[in-house]
Amino acid sequence: MKTKRILAAVLAATTIFGISLTAVANTPMSLDIGLDVNEHPVNPDSNVTDNQNNPPSHVSAGTDMPVPQDPPKSEVESLEEQRPRTSDVVDGVKSTTRGVNLATVLNGFAVAAPVQPAKTLDKGEVPFTKVYNFDAKRSTAAKAVIDTVAAGAGLTVGKTINFEMGTVKGGKYTPAEASGKITESVPVKLGAAGGYTGAIQLSANGVNILEDQDTNSNTVSINVAPVRSVIALVK
Repeated sequence: MKTKRILAAVLAATTIFGISLTAVANTPMSLDIGLDVNEHPVNPDSNVTDNQNNPPSHVSAGTDMPVPQDPPKSEVESLEEQRPRTSDVVDGVKSTTRGVNLATVLNGFAVAAPVQPAKTLDKGEVPFTKVYNFDAKRSTAAKAVIDTVAAGAGLTVGKTINFEMGTVKGGKYTPAEASGKITESVPVKLGAAGGYTGAIQLSANGVNILEDQDTNSNTVSINVAPVRSVIALVK
């Protein structure tokens, strides 16, 4: 996606949300969205009964907005009570991590390469992903930011999910943000027909516009930050 389109998206966001913007030459644009990660925290003690195993353009805004909402309680309970679907294959690539995938809007979700932890994992501790459908009615502010950035870049928002990454040990899940053990971006593949050209990732750290790195019109390959976030496919 061209720099002019990304800049237009930033300017649109600053106009609507009254955000001050500082751009530094030859560095990613930064506009901190100021999401409160403690407003709807992920429970680090969530139990999972069956534990199986091109840099993005960055935008930042300084306004108070709610963090993407957790899935409905019944859905959360299902993570703990049912045997989760923990491995996906997308375009022949099988996910390298264990996890829970409840994102029915996608035709699969896969972490496309082994995760490289920033800190040594404990014995029995493994990377773990959670993916589920995004509920725009419960996360209206998050949707507004994504729509604004997309519109400013001349993009159309399509299938949208919630994503997070952490680790599991002995049935206890810990988000990556809490442990600091997974910090580098992670390559993922999302199965979604429709000719999507990339994605927007919104988290407490800001907004990233990510370009699709494959040529398959039925998949999107991107590098995502390993944090609790919303990922919206765009074209």
